[in-house]
Amino acid sequence: NFGYRVSRTYYRQFGGFDVEGSASGLTSVMVENEWEDPLHTISLGASYELSNQYTLFSNFTWGHIAATPGMLDSDLMQPGTEIRTKYDLGIKKKVENFGEAALTGFYVNQDNAALLSSQTVIVDGVDFGLYENTDRDNYGLELDIHSNRFDNGLQFFCNATAMQTRRKSDHDWHDDKEIPKIILGGGASYLFDDFELAVFTKHISSYENERFLPGGS
Repeated sequence: NFGYRVSRTYYRQFGGFDVEGSASGLTSVMVENEWEDPLHTISLGASYELSNQYTLFSNFTWGHIAATPGMLDSDLMQPGTEIRTKYDLGIKKKVENFGEAALTGFYVNQDNAALLSSQTVIVDGVDFGLYENTDRDNYGLELDIHSNRFDNGLQFFCNATAMQTRRKSDHDWHDDKEIPKIILGGGASYLFDDFELAVFTKHISSYENERFLPGGS
């Protein structure tokens, strides 16, 4: 399969208030009757049946992601547009009378991404987080299991993702502690008559985030 998308956003009016704790509007973020630059996305995908049980699949995506007007860099300007590339390669197995399971390896590369920095600007006594354009990449494995809907009305699913994320800072690569390394999820649903009862659970490993800390912390 192949896909191409072009999109463009029009802002009739936007004010940079209530963003990252800002207490009032910032004149440098005010936008009226403005079109963003066009954003382009290209996607490619393919799958190949190895047998009745196993299917090999792969996906590739390349595209632009624009920073929103509420983001400011150290010059109090909107950060530049990110170029993101994503690769997926996996294998899926169908289990008779049960469901299917898929194991996927992925890699995501972000060039010129607008990421929150440690810099702040004070507006009316409130710290306003600033962004910077830098590079980041992410790679890992994802296991996804889905059951069929059994005769008793029960169905369940579970998902596990293990990944490593790096961020470029001061011209060198460092672990990005703001991204968790392990994400686990699961759930089950029960169908009876015209109603479906579902329960979900999710676990995210520890990670850090400084954007809501007082200035100087």
